[in-house]
Amino acid sequence: ALGREGAAGEALQGPLVNFQSQHPCPASGRVERPRSVEELQDLVRDAARVKPGGSGHHWWAGLACAALSDDEALHVLPFIRSEGGPVVLDEAAMTVTVDGWVTTEDLLDYLSGRGYTLQGVPFWIHQTVAGAVATATHGASLSGSLSARVAALDAVLANGTLVRVDEAEAPELLDAFRVSVGRLGVITRVTLRMVPDAVVRRTTSEVSADALLGLLDELEGASEAQLGAWDERQVMWFFPLEKALVVDYGAAPEGAEPQGVFFNASVGLGEMEAPPAPAARFRPRVRGEIDNYVLGAEQLAQVVLDANKDFLVDGLFRDRQARVTSTYEANSGTHSSFAVFDQYEYAVPLAKARGCFAEINTLVRADEEVRNAFYMPALVRLLGREPGLLSYTHDGPRLLINIEDFLSYNTLSRLNEAISDPDYTVMLSERVDIFAGNPGFQKVVAVLRSPACEGRLHWGKAGWEGAGFSGLEEYPETWCAFGRHAAQLDPQGKFAGDSGVWDFSQCPPDPSQRNML
Repeated sequence: ALGREGAAGEALQGPLVNFQSQHPCPASGRVERPRSVEELQDLVRDAARVKPGGSGHHWWAGLACAALSDDEALHVLPFIRSEGGPVVLDEAAMTVTVDGWVTTEDLLDYLSGRGYTLQGVPFWIHQTVAGAVATATHGASLSGSLSARVAALDAVLANGTLVRVDEAEAPELLDAFRVSVGRLGVITRVTLRMVPDAVVRRTTSEVSADALLGLLDELEGASEAQLGAWDERQVMWFFPLEKALVVDYGAAPEGAEPQGVFFNASVGLGEMEAPPAPAARFRPRVRGEIDNYVLGAEQLAQVVLDANKDFLVDGLFRDRQARVTSTYEANSGTHSSFAVFDQYEYAVPLAKARGCFAEINTLVRADEEVRNAFYMPALVRLLGREPGLLSYTHDGPRLLINIEDFLSYNTLSRLNEAISDPDYTVMLSERVDIFAGNPGFQKVVAVLRSPACEGRLHWGKAGWEGAGFSGLEEYPETWCAFGRHAAQLDPQGKFAGDSGVWDFSQCPPDPSQRNML
């Protein structure tokens, strides 16, 4: 939602960009940061094309931008401080109500300071809460993503109306809003269920890729009640090393004292401020990273694996401190000026997970180009069934695999090109062709989107270009229901953007005709 650059209520200098600056919206569009609900309502009502923005943590302009070629497009980055404060706890109901602009990281640290946390904490915690909910940001949890924690939310609709949507009075509409990707309106405030920040036991083990496949055997044919071993488990799979780190969490003995850690210090309510605006963001004059082919992917991967082993020690920790999460400095700050990448994620049905991962493992072993395409680990997590119409797991649990493409931006040849410029003005934030830049990576993407895996795309990440997405095919049970909500709430399509994703033309107008498709 907003930034330290420019005062609240003012227009921001464009173009709107993601947090690494490599996925900009057109410079011709307007970027506004309203400071009141009334101002936001006026902006949305009067706009022809509009899209809500957050902290810029996304990897595709198609879904993030109000338009890709329209100078009338408007992006709104609300910084609306509620009268009762940006965060309000209801300890009796075990809920927390938070302004949409607050980042997930700040919310987690605020809650931890008061003895609470959220279940299923995601790795990536720098999005605004509104953006995290709208894209089903998740950790590893049988109880679902952050979107599944939503008990109610406030949103401004296309006609400027402010609505309160809660599970008691409007459960079907809330299920549409849970994962709405900015298509239904601008989420301004969210009520989430919280849990005690209890002491948990963390254990980390290093296993071979073959042993990892053995762990996946237990998922085939398992009922949802038999998935307990994978609840909260996080796996870091290092393709070049054919190794993985498996991080498990369990209950601590009653009365156990937690160990201390050096990070995740709680913030006070008064210290909360908006994250840097994804507009007019600082851009370094040159950005780059040494190519995997120079140092070798295996050597780089080993460095990352050893660092994680040192960090993820076994022990008893408070839940907030025990989880594998990124830090702002390491992932937002560092990657804004160095080591640019695109992040992809795919949700694989459990029935296909073992075969899918075995095919990837075979590809890694047989193809040097694939091994050299990675050094950061794939992050593998189980996500349970949840009610959001466009949730990755609305129809049942899935195994999600997150992978990162660094080489499409960062190669030695491109770095040499940059530093040879006498003014050091050549930017490495322009991606080369994704297939020419990192073809080995795209081979893995092709497997994840193939019938062997049937991986669903993540709404906030890369991989949409050329993916052949069809909402009706990938969400056959819920796509048309979501489309009917979109038609009712946004009949002119002002939140639709130019991505081509929001195609409901094949949906029957009447629910009773659904089976005729």
